[in-house]
Amino acid sequence: NVAYSLLKESKKASIRAKGLTQQLLTFARGGVPIKQAKIIGDIIKESTDFVLHGTSVVCHYDIPNDLWPVNVDSGQISQVFQNIVINATHAMPDGGIIKIICENIDEMSNEGIILSGDKFIKITIVDSGVGIPQKNIDKIFDPYFSSKHEGRGLGLTVCNSIISKHGGHIWVNSDEGKGTVFTIYLPALSSEKYKPQYEEKTSNLDIKATVLVMDDELMIRDMLNSILTSFGHDVLVVENGYQAVELYADYYKKNKKIDIVFMDLTVPGSMGGKDAAHEILKINPQAKIVVASGYANDPIIANYKEFGFVASIAKPFQLIEMKKLINEILLCK
Repeated sequence: NVAYSLLKESKKASIRAKGLTQQLLTFARGGVPIKQAKIIGDIIKESTDFVLHGTSVVCHYDIPNDLWPVNVDSGQISQVFQNIVINATHAMPDGGIIKIICENIDEMSNEGIILSGDKFIKITIVDSGVGIPQKNIDKIFDPYFSSKHEGRGLGLTVCNSIISKHGGHIWVNSDEGKGTVFTIYLPALSSEKYKPQYEEKTSNLDIKATVLVMDDELMIRDMLNSILTSFGHDVLVVENGYQAVELYADYYKKNKKIDIVFMDLTVPGSMGGKDAAHEILKINPQAKIVVASGYANDPIIANYKEFGFVASIAKPFQLIEMKKLINEILLCK
């Protein structure tokens, strides 16, 4: 029906706006990566397949099963591959092939670059497009440089910023008329340090919990109440940190369980998420507290574990994102 179609398009527009805002934050001073240990092959395939859907370009992957894990912000790294692949499709308007090759590198001196660390993964993205003119090759990572009429000139600048913030390196080689090669290095973790998450199965599970939500915005409280209730959870809502601490303490004294707490980071004129989490952890050091904020550049969001939180999530929320996060926390406890 018409209402559903309009709402669906509004959702798409909101997600696009969120993505552009995150890119602008990454390009500027904000957008500090929220890193987790990941096997990057799945991120590469998901990001690339999403961009190529409906195009006449295909991608061939060469990703070894023993590729080392990396400590990355999945959303930011997805932006890197999406931006590069989008550029590749524009360079191949009549269709073509992209090749993405991943490999483990433990001897950087052979690669001719100097980076901190002793283990890296190397990602090579090769297209068969029109290539980049030599006069432009040194400018492609510059802010607002674009050879496309409709381009904003931020895509590759954002890629460069993201890879740098992950302690890696990106560069490009191209011959006009013969295609383009992007090469990315990212610091790798040893396999022993990697603990797989439950991501592949969490979004479809139906786990019930008691969830406390603290947010100063009535609209956010109502939205989360509706979302979490629809998932089958029992939901408690408060508008500031003082109320959250008081309610949590009351439940704890009565031996009633609150499984997860969602904390808004900033509450003007009252106790925010950082201080409230500190007080709740005094009551129960095992409390599972998630920090939520629209300020992606706040260092607490990127370094949430240092402040006692078990996870962080950026506003605006998506249903599948929220459900997956809650199920991950409940499964891991």
